Amino acid sequence: MAALPEHTGQPPETVTAPGAALRGRRTDRAPRMPGPGPVSQGRVRGRAGSAAAVPARPRALAGTSRHVPFRTPLLVSATFRLGRDWVAPRAPCTEKIDGIEASATMDARETWDFTDDRGLRVTADSRPERLVAYVQAGATLWDHGLRPLGVFGSHHDGDTQDPAKAGGLPLDEILSFGSGSGVDVEALVAAGPDLVVAVTYGGDQVYGLDPEAAKHLGEQVLIVVLDVGGSRTLAGVRSRFGELARSLGAPAGASAAGEAELARAEERLRTLATRSVRPRVLALSAADAEKAYLARPTSWPDLRALSERGVGLVDPGGEGGGNWRTVTWAEAEELRPDIVLADVRANAAPREALAGTAEWARIAEHAQILPWNPEPPASHHAHALFFDTVADAM
Repeated sequence: MAALPEHTGQPPETVTAPGAALRGRRTDRAPRMPGPGPVSQGRVRGRAGSAAAVPARPRALAGTSRHVPFRTPLLVSATFRLGRDWVAPRAPCTEKIDGIEASATMDARETWDFTDDRGLRVTADSRPERLVAYVQAGATLWDHGLRPLGVFGSHHDGDTQDPAKAGGLPLDEILSFGSGSGVDVEALVAAGPDLVVAVTYGGDQVYGLDPEAAKHLGEQVLIVVLDVGGSRTLAGVRSRFGELARSLGAPAGASAAGEAELARAEERLRTLATRSVRPRVLALSAADAEKAYLARPTSWPDLRALSERGVGLVDPGGEGGGNWRTVTWAEAEELRPDIVLADVRANAAPREALAGTAEWARIAEHAQILPWNPEPPASHHAHALFFDTVADAM
């Protein structure tokens, strides 16, 4: 598949809402996107409900005795349809989108808008303040000085949010709406978010949710989706989240310290990479005591960024998926890595599970084993920490 351009240059479609839920039915159906982990996603057991239904009072969320604040969404009828998306009425204005004259409402003095990586222009009557996010996105917003009211995870996560993905997020202080097939869409909507910040891996589909659940959510809450897939550069992903954070009122200078940290870490990597002998760096995710998933460096923005700064990433080659190659531990040992970036997310087998694997024991004896989160917060601070970790090992 050809890499997607950073910006298509095409006029965006528009999704608007006056701070209330949208009501409508979408007939398109996005395909399930492959997740960033090597384990295939399970099927969501949720249901696609109508936006007209009043959500039931939510139960207490897992891991906490608190309840999500109950709100009944105000329903607003859509006046017309453009392509895939409903547009809610506002003060009259005329906007041509993809050659179609459309009456919409727009108050230039008060409205907020942002064009996401699906090419959709998302607008609201005022700047969104109550934010819910995919946990990776929530950790990124936190690094920009924004506090989400809650987060949700993916099909790779367990009943509770994965701390490996959470960065500095205080998970014990914010709401969790579940993960993957366990995401409680009704409870999320009842919490009254102004905006959901989600991610995708090169398409329109909201990562971590079944298309039907994502559709049901999008009929009631505005969603911004940013692309974190392999077609994007690490700097590009970081820049897009920075743009969104600033539009949402991130404090001025919130990322200044992280920018300085990252510049120093990048220069440190470049300097170490000029040595005559460079260590062999292998990124992997442990499947179990018999198998490992070896990461293809060109498919991951953070690994590709290491390579661009001179770090010697090992390409596993061979057949397999676009992101990973499945091998035995004996095959992994044959690559003779000096540094191993080991996936520490909840879906990867922990090191204790590999205690009886002789090949892994020999790898660990020869190589430095470093923690690696393939879904890092897209912030200067988080990227600087990652680069410094690798530089320390080098």
